[in-house]
Amino acid sequence: MKNYLVEAIKDHLSKVKEKNVYAFNLYLEYANDNPYQPTVTFGYNTIEHFTKTAQSEEEIEAKWDYAYWPQNELFVFGCDKTERIVKDWMLAKGLGYMTYEEFFSEAFDENLPDKIDRKVKKELIDVVKEIHSLGLIKQHFGKELPIIIHELEYGDETARINKRANPSALIKEFVFFCLGEA
Repeated sequence: MKNYLVEAIKDHLSKVKEKNVYAFNLYLEYANDNPYQPTVTFGYNTIEHFTKTAQSEEEIEAKWDYAYWPQNELFVFGCDKTERIVKDWMLAKGLGYMTYEEFFSEAFDENLPDKIDRKVKKELIDVVKEIHSLGLIKQHFGKELPIIIHELEYGDETARINKRANPSALIKEFVFFCLGEA
């Protein structure tokens, strides 16, 4: 899964023509609330879009809250052609795999969704670290930019994940936003 995501990000970074990008994101959600069906959407925000949005919203919220981002999906991983990659990864990690119908019709370990979520987030952290270590963003944009890993709700966990994934100087303001300190 990691290798596929790194290659997909690498491929799609070269397609971004705007030069005023200030952050990328990996938006994680679980299709139909099934922990066996994570999807990851890769996108970005620009200073231009943020500036327009900040005129009507609190500045830091307009900058970092995904709800105000342009929703420019460069790719979505975990559905259609890439669903099989997720299934194979889960099986390789010893997590098993269940469809929506199987998951909600069978008794399962109540700790399993949290275990899967932790492993998925660890994989995304490794993806972001790899992107930074390869210098892919700097090659295309001339400087490093954060890749935010998030779900719809932000908080302590989102801050911790992103501190592990991104260089601290890139993620400082986002972490303050997540923690409500800004």
